[in-house]
Amino acid sequence: MKNLINLTRLFSPPSLALDVNEVKAFLKIEHCLEDALLNMLILAATEKCERYTGIALLNQTWNAHYENVYTYKVRLPVKPANSIQEITIAYSDGMKAKFNPRQYTLENNIVFLHSTPAASRMQIKFECGFGDSSDSIPADIKSVLLEHVAYLYEQRDQQIPFNMRKYDEFKEIKL
Repeated sequence: MKNLINLTRLFSPPSLALDVNEVKAFLKIEHCLEDALLNMLILAATEKCERYTGIALLNQTWNAHYENVYTYKVRLPVKPANSIQEITIAYSDGMKAKFNPRQYTLENNIVFLHSTPAASRMQIKFECGFGDSSDSIPADIKSVLLEHVAYLYEQRDQQIPFNMRKYDEFKEIKL
């Protein structure tokens, strides 16, 4: 993203991307002695998946800060974007303004501004993710995430990293 200068997650999902019982069934674990470890591995695999793919698996809120915005369209760095909470622009003279929701549209992770600002800075607060529970995550992504957690669990005494290329099909292709 050529003008993106800062990206901050404001609100993380309150639940994990995978249910620990689902992971235990996948690993054929019948006790709860390692639930804390499995929860940590789920969180670690989720964070790596999200960073690698640019996808928010569960609903979360982000702030994206851009500079030198002289275009009518701005690509959001985390997908899938569901809604825009606020767009604020700052001009070089220090003046600030908020965009009215009627002044922009959101389509396929791109914010289309109905007028082109000549702003030195822009802040977009947005919500993204597939939903509030692990049931909302697409099955193909979920299966690779399960495989990732299983790998971390089975290789926890080794220093062999998971093959992140298994997530490649979920990354956006840029030509």
